[in-house]
Amino acid sequence: MINKTLLVFGLGFITSSTYAMKCNVDLNLEEFKTNPSKFLNAPIPKKDANCEDNIFRYFERGVVDNQEYIRIKDEYRKNICHTDPITMTKVCLETLDAGEDVIEGRAPISSVDRAENLVTGGVVESNIREMARLGLENGESEIKPWSDWYWPIAVGQLSYRYQDEVMMEAYENADISAETAWPWLKQWHEDNPALMLDVNYLSPAEKYDILVGDDNFTFTKSMFNAGAGYQEKYGKVETWMGICHGWSPASYMLPRPVKTIEVTAADGVTQIEFKPSDLKALGSQLWATGFQRTKFIGGRCNSKDPAQDSNGRILDDKCFDNNPGTWHKTVVNQVGKLKSTFVMDATFDYEVWNHPVTAYSYVYFNPITMEEFDTLEDAIVSRREHRNDKFRRYRSRSARYLVGVKMEVEYLVETMPTTLKSDSPVEDAHNYAYYAYDLELDRNYNIIGGEWYQNKHPDFLWTPFENSHATSSVDNYLPATIDLKNLGQYNLSRLAPHSSQRAQPIGKLVEALLQAANEN
Repeated sequence: MINKTLLVFGLGFITSSTYAMKCNVDLNLEEFKTNPSKFLNAPIPKKDANCEDNIFRYFERGVVDNQEYIRIKDEYRKNICHTDPITMTKVCLETLDAGEDVIEGRAPISSVDRAENLVTGGVVESNIREMARLGLENGESEIKPWSDWYWPIAVGQLSYRYQDEVMMEAYENADISAETAWPWLKQWHEDNPALMLDVNYLSPAEKYDILVGDDNFTFTKSMFNAGAGYQEKYGKVETWMGICHGWSPASYMLPRPVKTIEVTAADGVTQIEFKPSDLKALGSQLWATGFQRTKFIGGRCNSKDPAQDSNGRILDDKCFDNNPGTWHKTVVNQVGKLKSTFVMDATFDYEVWNHPVTAYSYVYFNPITMEEFDTLEDAIVSRREHRNDKFRRYRSRSARYLVGVKMEVEYLVETMPTTLKSDSPVEDAHNYAYYAYDLELDRNYNIIGGEWYQNKHPDFLWTPFENSHATSSVDNYLPATIDLKNLGQYNLSRLAPHSSQRAQPIGKLVEALLQAANEN
Protein backbone atom coordinates (compact mmCIF):
# COMPACT_ATOMS: atom_id res chain seq x y z
CA MET A 1 0.00 0.00 0.00
CA ILE A 2 2.73 2.43 0.96
CA ASN A 3 6.03 3.07 -0.76
CA LYS A 4 8.58 2.75 2.02
CA THR A 5 11.69 3.21 -0.12
CA LEU A 6 13.59 6.46 0.09
CA LEU A 7 15.30 6.86 -3.28
CA VAL A 8 18.50 8.87 -3.47
CA PHE A 9 19.69 10.35 -6.73
CA GLY A 10 22.77 12.23 -7.80
CA LEU A 11 21.55 14.68 -10.43
CA GLY A 12 20.44 17.45 -8.10
CA PHE A 13 23.41 19.73 -8.58
CA ILE A 14 24.32 19.40 -12.24
CA THR A 15 23.49 22.25 -14.57
CA SER A 16 21.20 22.07 -17.53
CA SER A 17 24.15 22.44 -19.88
CA THR A 18 25.50 19.07 -18.75
CA TYR A 19 22.27 17.24 -18.03
CA ALA A 20 22.02 14.08 -20.09
CA MET A 21 19.69 11.10 -20.06
CA LYS A 22 19.88 9.31 -16.75
CA CYS A 23 19.07 5.84 -18.06
CA ASN A 24 19.82 4.26 -21.41
CA VAL A 25 16.32 3.16 -22.41
CA ASP A 26 15.69 1.70 -25.84
CA LEU A 27 12.15 2.51 -26.95
CA ASN A 28 12.51 0.09 -29.87
CA LEU A 29 11.04 2.57 -32.33
CA GLU A 30 11.55 0.05 -35.13
CA GLU A 31 8.57 -1.85 -33.72
CA PHE A 32 6.37 1.16 -34.40
CA LYS A 33 6.89 0.63 -38.14
CA THR A 34 5.97 -3.07 -38.05
CA ASN A 35 3.32 -3.10 -35.30
CA PRO A 36 2.18 0.46 -34.52
CA SER A 37 -0.86 -0.63 -32.47
CA LYS A 38 1.26 -2.71 -30.10
CA PHE A 39 3.76 0.13 -29.71
CA LEU A 40 1.09 2.78 -29.16
CA ASN A 41 -0.66 0.75 -26.46
CA ALA A 42 2.44 -0.41 -24.60
CA PRO A 43 3.16 0.92 -21.08
CA ILE A 44 5.39 3.95 -20.77
CA PRO A 45 8.96 2.89 -19.86
CA LYS A 46 9.83 4.16 -16.40
CA LYS A 47 12.88 3.91 -14.19
CA ASP A 48 13.77 4.83 -10.63
CA ALA A 49 16.93 6.66 -9.57
CA ASN A 50 18.91 3.45 -10.01
CA CYS A 51 17.52 2.92 -13.54
CA GLU A 52 15.52 -0.07 -12.31
CA ASP A 53 11.86 -0.87 -12.84
CA ASN A 54 10.70 -0.99 -9.20
CA ILE A 55 8.23 1.86 -9.60
CA PHE A 56 5.63 2.42 -6.90
CA ARG A 57 2.12 1.64 -8.15
CA TYR A 58 -0.94 3.22 -6.60
CA PHE A 59 -3.30 0.51 -7.81
CA GLU A 60 -3.48 -3.25 -7.42
CA ARG A 61 -2.47 -5.35 -10.41
CA GLY A 62 -5.98 -6.60 -11.18
CA VAL A 63 -7.36 -3.06 -11.28
CA VAL A 64 -4.54 -2.08 -13.62
CA ASP A 65 -5.01 -5.06 -15.94
CA ASN A 66 -8.70 -4.43 -16.53
CA GLN A 67 -8.11 -0.64 -16.68
CA GLU A 68 -10.72 -0.05 -13.98
CA TYR A 69 -8.19 2.29 -12.36
CA ILE A 70 -8.97 4.85 -15.10
CA ARG A 71 -12.58 5.19 -13.98
CA ILE A 72 -11.71 5.03 -10.27
CA LYS A 73 -8.93 7.57 -10.61
CA ASP A 74 -11.07 9.93 -12.65
CA GLU A 75 -13.99 9.66 -10.23
CA TYR A 76 -11.72 10.77 -7.40
CA ARG A 77 -9.75 13.52 -9.05
CA LYS A 78 -12.65 15.15 -10.89
CA ASN A 79 -13.80 16.33 -7.47
CA ILE A 80 -10.52 18.16 -6.90
CA CYS A 81 -11.36 21.85 -7.08
CA HIS A 82 -9.39 25.05 -6.68
CA THR A 83 -10.99 28.37 -5.79
CA ASP A 84 -9.38 31.55 -7.07
CA PRO A 85 -9.02 33.83 -4.00
CA ILE A 86 -9.39 36.95 -6.15
CA THR A 87 -12.41 36.11 -8.28
CA MET A 88 -13.68 33.32 -5.97
CA THR A 89 -14.24 31.30 -9.15
CA LYS A 90 -14.22 27.57 -8.55
CA VAL A 91 -12.39 25.45 -11.14
CA CYS A 92 -12.66 21.67 -10.89
CA LEU A 93 -10.87 19.05 -12.93
CA GLU A 94 -14.33 17.79 -13.86
CA THR A 95 -14.87 20.92 -15.95
CA LEU A 96 -11.72 20.56 -18.02
CA ASP A 97 -12.55 19.74 -21.61
CA ALA A 98 -10.10 19.81 -24.50
CA GLY A 99 -12.72 18.91 -27.10
CA GLU A 100 -13.62 21.14 -30.02
CA ASP A 101 -15.61 20.54 -33.18
CA VAL A 102 -12.96 18.91 -35.35
CA ILE A 103 -12.79 15.92 -37.66
CA GLU A 104 -12.74 12.56 -35.93
CA GLY A 105 -9.33 11.86 -34.46
CA ARG A 106 -7.90 15.29 -35.15
CA ALA A 107 -6.35 16.75 -32.01
CA PRO A 108 -5.01 20.19 -32.82
CA ILE A 109 -3.56 22.62 -30.32
CA SER A 110 -6.91 23.88 -29.08
CA SER A 111 -7.88 26.91 -27.06
CA VAL A 112 -7.37 25.07 -23.75
CA ASP A 113 -4.22 23.31 -24.92
CA ARG A 114 -1.81 26.18 -25.52
CA ALA A 115 1.60 26.31 -23.87
CA GLU A 116 1.23 30.09 -23.58
CA ASN A 117 -1.56 29.55 -21.05
CA LEU A 118 0.77 27.74 -18.65
CA VAL A 119 4.33 28.94 -19.23
CA THR A 120 5.36 31.73 -16.87
CA GLY A 121 4.94 35.10 -18.57
CA GLY A 122 3.04 33.61 -21.50
CA VAL A 123 5.93 34.15 -23.95
CA VAL A 124 6.87 30.87 -25.62
CA GLU A 125 9.71 29.92 -27.94
CA SER A 126 8.06 27.82 -30.66
CA ASN A 127 10.82 27.45 -33.23
CA ILE A 128 12.53 24.06 -33.11
CA ARG A 129 15.72 25.42 -34.68
CA GLU A 130 15.93 28.25 -32.15
CA MET A 131 15.44 25.74 -29.34
CA ALA A 132 18.42 23.79 -30.68
CA ARG A 133 20.51 26.94 -31.09
CA LEU A 134 19.84 27.85 -27.45
CA GLY A 135 20.86 24.37 -26.31
CA LEU A 136 17.41 23.57 -24.97
CA GLU A 137 17.55 19.87 -25.80
CA ASN A 138 17.98 19.43 -22.04
CA GLY A 139 17.29 21.44 -18.93
CA GLU A 140 16.28 21.35 -15.29
CA SER A 141 14.54 23.62 -12.81
CA GLU A 142 16.60 25.84 -10.55
CA ILE A 143 14.12 25.50 -7.69
CA LYS A 144 14.41 22.00 -6.28
CA PRO A 145 10.94 20.78 -5.25
CA TRP A 146 10.90 18.66 -2.12
CA SER A 147 9.49 15.17 -1.78
CA ASP A 148 6.67 14.52 0.65
CA TRP A 149 4.15 11.78 1.30
CA TYR A 150 0.68 11.80 -0.23
CA TRP A 151 -0.80 11.43 3.30
CA PRO A 152 -3.45 8.81 2.45
CA ILE A 153 -7.02 9.29 3.58
CA ALA A 154 -6.99 5.65 4.68
CA VAL A 155 -4.51 6.44 7.46
CA GLY A 156 -6.19 9.65 8.57
CA GLN A 157 -4.16 12.05 6.42
CA LEU A 158 -2.28 14.49 8.68
CA SER A 159 -3.70 12.86 11.82
CA TYR A 160 -1.34 9.94 11.10
CA ARG A 161 1.11 9.62 14.00
CA TYR A 162 4.12 8.61 11.95
CA GLN A 163 6.45 9.03 14.96
CA ASP A 164 4.40 6.71 17.16
CA GLU A 165 6.50 3.53 17.03
CA VAL A 166 3.87 1.45 18.83
CA MET A 167 1.19 2.43 16.35
CA MET A 168 3.53 2.02 13.38
CA GLU A 169 4.50 -1.49 14.46
CA ALA A 170 0.87 -2.47 14.97
CA TYR A 171 -0.06 -1.06 11.58
CA GLU A 172 2.81 -2.80 9.82
CA ASN A 173 1.81 -6.15 11.34
CA ALA A 174 -1.88 -5.77 10.53
CA ASP A 175 -3.37 -7.32 7.41
CA ILE A 176 -4.34 -4.01 5.82
CA SER A 177 -6.42 -3.67 2.65
CA ALA A 178 -8.63 -0.98 1.15
CA GLU A 179 -11.57 -2.50 3.02
CA THR A 180 -9.86 -2.61 6.41
CA ALA A 181 -7.39 0.32 6.50
CA TRP A 182 -9.61 3.13 7.73
CA PRO A 183 -11.73 0.95 10.08
CA TRP A 184 -8.48 -0.33 11.64
CA LEU A 185 -7.30 3.22 12.19
CA LYS A 186 -10.62 4.23 13.73
CA GLN A 187 -10.56 1.28 16.10
CA TRP A 188 -6.97 2.00 17.09
CA HIS A 189 -7.82 5.54 18.13
CA GLU A 190 -10.84 4.31 20.09
CA ASP A 191 -8.72 1.73 21.91
CA ASN A 192 -5.79 4.09 22.50
CA PRO A 193 -7.30 7.50 23.21
CA ALA A 194 -4.23 9.03 24.87
CA LEU A 195 -1.33 6.78 24.02
CA MET A 196 1.18 9.50 23.26
CA LEU A 197 1.52 12.11 25.97
CA ASP A 198 4.58 13.88 24.54
CA VAL A 199 3.37 16.57 22.13
CA ASN A 200 6.45 16.12 19.97
CA TYR A 201 5.37 12.58 19.06
CA LEU A 202 1.89 13.57 17.96
CA SER A 203 0.74 13.85 14.36
CA PRO A 204 1.22 17.00 12.26
CA ALA A 205 -2.49 17.77 12.63
CA GLU A 206 -2.46 17.41 16.40
CA LYS A 207 0.61 19.62 16.65
CA TYR A 208 -1.15 22.23 14.56
CA ASP A 209 -4.26 22.22 16.76
CA ILE A 210 -2.13 22.62 19.89
CA LEU A 211 -0.14 25.38 18.21
CA VAL A 212 -3.24 27.48 17.49
CA GLY A 213 -4.87 26.66 20.83
CA ASP A 214 -7.81 24.65 19.50
CA ASP A 215 -8.80 22.42 22.43
CA ASN A 216 -11.43 20.71 20.26
CA PHE A 217 -8.78 19.54 17.78
CA THR A 218 -10.97 20.61 14.85
CA PHE A 219 -8.22 20.23 12.25
CA THR A 220 -7.26 16.76 13.46
CA LYS A 221 -10.88 15.63 13.39
CA SER A 222 -11.34 16.94 9.84
CA MET A 223 -8.29 14.93 8.78
CA PHE A 224 -9.38 11.75 10.50
CA ASN A 225 -12.99 12.00 9.43
CA ALA A 226 -12.11 12.48 5.75
CA GLY A 227 -12.27 8.70 5.46
CA ALA A 228 -15.70 8.43 7.06
CA GLY A 229 -17.56 9.64 3.97
CA TYR A 230 -15.77 7.23 1.65
CA GLN A 231 -16.22 4.35 4.09
CA GLU A 232 -19.94 5.04 4.38
CA LYS A 233 -20.51 5.50 0.65
CA TYR A 234 -18.23 2.83 -0.83
CA GLY A 235 -17.56 0.48 2.08
CA LYS A 236 -13.83 1.18 1.88
CA VAL A 237 -11.27 3.94 1.60
CA GLU A 238 -8.88 3.25 -1.28
CA THR A 239 -5.31 3.26 -0.01
CA TRP A 240 -4.11 5.40 -2.93
CA MET A 241 -6.40 8.34 -2.08
CA GLY A 242 -4.43 11.26 -0.68
CA ILE A 243 -3.19 14.78 -1.29
CA CYS A 244 -0.60 14.44 -4.06
CA HIS A 245 -2.47 17.30 -5.76
CA GLY A 246 -1.49 19.44 -2.77
CA TRP A 247 2.04 18.17 -2.30
CA SER A 248 3.02 18.74 -5.94
CA PRO A 249 2.50 22.54 -6.05
CA ALA A 250 3.52 23.02 -2.41
CA SER A 251 6.87 21.38 -3.13
CA TYR A 252 7.97 24.33 -5.26
CA MET A 253 5.65 27.13 -4.13
CA LEU A 254 6.81 26.87 -0.50
CA PRO A 255 10.42 26.85 0.76
CA ARG A 256 12.05 23.60 1.75
CA PRO A 257 12.05 23.08 5.54
CA VAL A 258 15.72 22.25 5.98
CA LYS A 259 15.68 22.03 9.76
CA THR A 260 13.54 21.29 12.80
CA ILE A 261 12.12 24.30 14.61
CA GLU A 262 10.63 24.73 18.07
CA VAL A 263 7.69 27.09 18.35
CA THR A 264 5.83 28.39 21.40
CA ALA A 265 2.11 27.73 21.02
CA ALA A 266 -0.53 30.44 21.15
CA ASP A 267 -1.01 29.68 24.87
CA GLY A 268 2.44 31.17 25.45
CA VAL A 269 3.64 28.07 27.31
CA THR A 270 3.62 24.87 25.25
CA GLN A 271 6.75 24.20 23.22
CA ILE A 272 6.18 22.25 20.01
CA GLU A 273 8.84 20.71 17.82
CA PHE A 274 8.06 20.70 14.11
CA LYS A 275 10.24 18.38 12.06
CA PRO A 276 10.58 18.84 8.28
CA SER A 277 8.03 16.06 7.67
CA ASP A 278 5.49 17.85 9.91
CA LEU A 279 5.96 21.10 8.02
CA LYS A 280 5.83 19.49 4.58
CA ALA A 281 2.56 17.84 5.57
CA LEU A 282 1.00 21.17 6.56
CA GLY A 283 2.23 22.79 3.35
CA SER A 284 0.83 19.97 1.22
CA GLN A 285 -2.53 20.13 2.98
CA LEU A 286 -2.69 23.91 2.54
CA TRP A 287 -2.19 23.61 -1.21
CA ALA A 288 -4.63 20.69 -1.40
CA THR A 289 -7.54 22.56 0.21
CA GLY A 290 -6.68 26.26 0.26
CA PHE A 291 -7.83 28.96 -2.13
CA GLN A 292 -5.31 29.32 -4.95
CA ARG A 293 -4.81 30.62 -8.48
CA THR A 294 -4.05 27.75 -10.81
CA LYS A 295 -3.39 27.41 -14.55
CA PHE A 296 -4.50 24.25 -16.42
CA ILE A 297 -3.94 23.14 -19.99
CA GLY A 298 -5.12 19.93 -21.59
CA GLY A 299 -8.12 17.78 -20.77
CA ARG A 300 -9.40 14.73 -18.94
CA CYS A 301 -10.37 11.48 -20.56
CA ASN A 302 -12.39 9.07 -18.40
CA SER A 303 -12.98 6.40 -21.03
CA LYS A 304 -11.36 3.05 -20.28
CA ASP A 305 -11.43 1.98 -23.90
CA PRO A 306 -11.48 4.96 -26.30
CA ALA A 307 -11.90 4.18 -29.99
CA GLN A 308 -8.75 3.66 -32.03
CA ASP A 309 -7.98 3.53 -35.72
CA SER A 310 -6.37 0.51 -37.39
CA ASN A 311 -2.92 1.66 -36.28
CA GLY A 312 -3.92 1.98 -32.61
CA ARG A 313 -4.09 5.76 -32.63
CA ILE A 314 -6.79 7.13 -30.27
CA LEU A 315 -9.60 8.85 -32.18
CA ASP A 316 -11.41 10.65 -29.36
CA ASP A 317 -9.82 14.10 -29.29
CA LYS A 318 -10.60 14.41 -25.57
CA CYS A 319 -8.55 11.28 -24.94
CA PHE A 320 -5.74 12.47 -27.20
CA ASP A 321 -5.07 14.93 -24.37
CA ASN A 322 -2.17 17.37 -24.71
CA ASN A 323 -0.95 17.76 -28.25
CA PRO A 324 2.75 16.78 -28.42
CA GLY A 325 3.49 20.28 -29.72
CA THR A 326 1.97 21.75 -26.56
CA TRP A 327 3.81 19.26 -24.37
CA HIS A 328 7.16 19.94 -26.04
CA LYS A 329 6.83 23.72 -25.90
CA THR A 330 5.71 23.61 -22.28
CA VAL A 331 8.59 21.43 -21.10
CA VAL A 332 11.26 23.25 -23.09
CA ASN A 333 10.09 26.74 -22.15
CA GLN A 334 9.01 26.23 -18.54
CA VAL A 335 11.81 23.89 -17.45
CA GLY A 336 14.57 24.48 -19.98
CA LYS A 337 14.33 28.19 -20.72
CA LEU A 338 12.80 29.54 -17.50
CA LYS A 339 14.34 26.92 -15.14
CA SER A 340 10.95 26.48 -13.48
CA THR A 341 8.58 23.53 -13.14
CA PHE A 342 4.97 22.40 -13.50
CA VAL A 343 2.79 19.42 -12.57
CA MET A 344 1.92 16.65 -15.01
CA ASP A 345 -0.94 14.19 -14.76
CA ALA A 346 -1.86 11.25 -16.98
CA THR A 347 -5.21 9.46 -17.19
CA PHE A 348 -3.93 6.29 -18.82
CA ASP A 349 -0.95 5.94 -16.51
CA TYR A 350 -1.31 4.42 -13.06
CA GLU A 351 2.20 5.52 -12.08
CA VAL A 352 2.25 9.22 -13.00
CA TRP A 353 -0.28 11.31 -11.18
CA ASN A 354 0.29 14.90 -10.10
CA HIS A 355 4.08 15.00 -10.03
CA PRO A 356 6.36 18.04 -10.50
CA VAL A 357 8.57 17.88 -13.59
CA THR A 358 12.14 18.72 -12.58
CA ALA A 359 14.31 18.00 -15.64
CA TYR A 360 14.28 16.63 -19.17
CA SER A 361 16.59 15.60 -21.98
CA TYR A 362 15.80 14.56 -25.53
CA VAL A 363 17.26 13.29 -28.76
CA TYR A 364 15.72 13.38 -32.21
CA PHE A 365 14.68 10.57 -34.51
CA ASN A 366 13.85 10.40 -38.19
CA PRO A 367 10.08 9.64 -38.49
CA ILE A 368 10.71 7.65 -41.68
CA THR A 369 13.68 5.47 -40.67
CA MET A 370 13.25 5.74 -36.84
CA GLU A 371 17.00 6.31 -36.61
CA GLU A 372 18.05 8.43 -33.60
CA PHE A 373 20.21 11.54 -33.96
CA ASP A 374 21.75 14.05 -31.56
CA THR A 375 21.38 16.88 -34.04
CA LEU A 376 18.13 18.35 -35.29
CA GLU A 377 19.05 18.76 -38.96
CA ASP A 378 19.85 15.08 -39.34
CA ALA A 379 16.39 14.04 -38.15
CA ILE A 380 14.05 16.51 -39.88
CA VAL A 381 12.17 15.16 -42.90
CA SER A 382 9.82 16.72 -45.40
CA ARG A 383 6.20 15.80 -44.77
CA ARG A 384 5.85 14.92 -48.46
CA GLU A 385 8.76 12.46 -48.21
CA HIS A 386 7.02 10.46 -45.47
CA ARG A 387 4.88 8.28 -47.76
CA ASN A 388 4.18 5.66 -45.08
CA ASP A 389 3.05 8.12 -42.43
CA LYS A 390 0.66 6.29 -40.05
CA PHE A 391 -0.78 9.67 -39.02
CA ARG A 392 -1.14 11.20 -42.47
CA ARG A 393 -4.90 11.87 -42.22
CA TYR A 394 -4.48 13.80 -38.95
CA ARG A 395 -1.68 16.15 -40.02
CA SER A 396 -2.09 19.89 -40.11
CA ARG A 397 -2.33 21.30 -43.63
CA SER A 398 0.31 23.85 -42.66
CA ALA A 399 2.87 21.19 -41.71
CA ARG A 400 5.89 21.20 -44.03
CA TYR A 401 8.36 19.18 -41.95
CA LEU A 402 8.32 16.44 -39.32
CA VAL A 403 10.85 15.52 -36.65
CA GLY A 404 10.71 12.79 -34.03
CA VAL A 405 11.55 13.32 -30.36
CA LYS A 406 12.49 10.79 -27.69
CA MET A 407 12.35 12.56 -24.32
CA GLU A 408 13.39 11.49 -20.84
CA VAL A 409 11.37 13.33 -18.20
CA GLU A 410 12.57 13.48 -14.62
CA TYR A 411 9.81 13.98 -12.07
CA LEU A 412 9.64 14.09 -8.30
CA VAL A 413 7.88 11.28 -6.42
CA GLU A 414 6.69 10.77 -2.88
CA THR A 415 8.68 9.63 0.14
CA MET A 416 7.44 8.45 3.52
CA PRO A 417 7.55 10.93 6.44
CA THR A 418 10.66 10.52 8.57
CA THR A 419 11.88 11.53 12.02
CA LEU A 420 14.94 13.23 10.52
CA LYS A 421 15.60 16.66 12.00
CA SER A 422 16.94 18.09 8.74
CA ASP A 423 16.08 17.85 5.06
CA SER A 424 17.95 18.42 1.81
CA PRO A 425 17.61 17.46 -1.87
CA VAL A 426 19.50 14.23 -1.16
CA GLU A 427 16.39 12.98 0.67
CA ASP A 428 14.17 13.50 -2.38
CA ALA A 429 13.05 10.75 -4.74
CA HIS A 430 12.93 10.99 -8.54
CA ASN A 431 11.67 8.76 -11.32
CA TYR A 432 12.15 8.93 -15.07
CA ALA A 433 9.61 8.45 -17.86
CA TYR A 434 10.31 8.07 -21.58
CA TYR A 435 8.02 9.53 -24.22
CA ALA A 436 8.16 9.31 -28.02
CA TYR A 437 6.32 11.65 -30.38
CA ASP A 438 6.83 13.67 -33.52
CA LEU A 439 6.43 17.38 -34.09
CA GLU A 440 4.78 19.07 -37.05
CA LEU A 441 6.70 22.13 -38.25
CA ASP A 442 5.59 24.91 -40.55
CA ARG A 443 7.75 26.29 -43.36
CA ASN A 444 9.69 28.40 -40.81
CA TYR A 445 10.24 25.41 -38.48
CA ASN A 446 7.76 26.59 -35.86
CA ILE A 447 6.04 23.83 -33.90
CA ILE A 448 2.36 23.72 -34.86
CA GLY A 449 1.34 20.23 -33.74
CA GLY A 450 2.44 16.63 -33.60
CA GLU A 451 1.50 13.02 -32.93
CA TRP A 452 2.09 10.80 -29.92
CA TYR A 453 3.70 7.41 -30.50
CA GLN A 454 2.35 6.23 -27.12
CA ASN A 455 -1.23 6.43 -25.90
CA LYS A 456 -0.30 6.64 -22.22
CA HIS A 457 1.13 10.13 -22.33
CA PRO A 458 0.42 13.11 -19.97
CA ASP A 459 -3.10 14.42 -20.46
CA PHE A 460 -3.20 17.70 -18.60
CA LEU A 461 -0.54 19.97 -17.15
CA TRP A 462 -0.96 22.57 -14.46
CA THR A 463 0.80 24.94 -12.09
CA PRO A 464 -0.16 27.74 -9.71
CA PHE A 465 0.23 31.31 -10.92
CA GLU A 466 3.74 32.56 -10.27
CA ASN A 467 4.27 34.21 -6.87
CA SER A 468 0.78 33.22 -5.77
CA HIS A 469 -0.20 31.87 -2.36
CA ALA A 470 -2.63 29.29 -1.07
CA THR A 471 -4.84 30.78 1.61
CA SER A 472 -7.48 29.66 4.07
CA SER A 473 -10.89 31.15 4.76
CA VAL A 474 -9.51 33.17 7.68
CA ASP A 475 -6.25 34.53 6.24
CA ASN A 476 -7.84 37.88 5.45
CA TYR A 477 -8.35 38.45 9.19
CA LEU A 478 -4.62 38.26 9.86
CA PRO A 479 -1.75 40.67 9.11
CA ALA A 480 0.52 40.14 6.11
CA THR A 481 3.13 38.30 8.17
CA ILE A 482 2.90 36.17 11.30
CA ASP A 483 5.34 36.59 14.20
CA LEU A 484 6.01 33.05 15.42
CA LYS A 485 7.50 34.41 18.65
CA ASN A 486 4.19 35.91 19.73
CA LEU A 487 1.31 33.83 18.39
CA GLY A 488 -0.93 34.82 21.30
CA GLN A 489 -1.63 38.23 19.74
CA TYR A 490 -3.59 36.80 16.78
CA ASN A 491 -6.56 35.16 18.52
CA LEU A 492 -5.83 31.96 16.61
CA SER A 493 -7.93 29.80 18.91
CA ARG A 494 -11.01 31.62 17.61
CA LEU A 495 -10.00 31.91 13.95
CA ALA A 496 -8.37 28.55 13.25
CA PRO A 497 -11.44 26.30 13.82
CA HIS A 498 -13.30 28.06 11.00
CA SER A 499 -10.70 27.09 8.41
CA SER A 500 -9.98 23.76 10.11
CA GLN A 501 -13.56 22.71 9.44
CA ARG A 502 -12.68 23.03 5.75
CA ALA A 503 -9.51 20.97 6.33
CA GLN A 504 -7.49 24.16 5.74
CA PRO A 505 -4.53 25.15 7.90
CA ILE A 506 -4.02 28.92 8.06
CA GLY A 507 -1.93 29.87 5.03
CA LYS A 508 0.07 32.70 6.59
CA LEU A 509 0.90 30.56 9.60
CA VAL A 510 2.06 27.63 7.49
CA GLU A 511 4.19 29.93 5.33
CA ALA A 512 5.76 31.46 8.44
CA LEU A 513 6.60 28.01 9.80
CA LEU A 514 8.24 26.81 6.59
CA GLN A 515 10.13 30.06 6.16
CA ALA A 516 11.54 29.79 9.68
CA ALA A 517 12.60 26.21 8.97
CA ASN A 518 14.28 27.32 5.75
CA GLU A 519 16.54 29.95 7.35
CA ASN A 520 20.07 29.21 8.47
